[in-house]
Amino acid sequence: NLPDNGPTTHRVSSGETLSHIAQRYGVSLAQLRRTNNLKGDRLLIGKSLIIPI
Repeated sequence: NLPDNGPTTHRVSSGETLSHIAQRYGVSLAQLRRTNNLKGDRLLIGKSLIIPI
């Protein structure tokens, strides 16, 4: 068994979009929004997003 290192996270950088982040990790926009309780596409620089795997 592999050790559980916890959830994968991504810290938002300037210029990134939610769709870019979703594409980078191979998840849908809807999954990313749902996992992080996001209503729209606005992101704050420095915010950590949980990446659903």
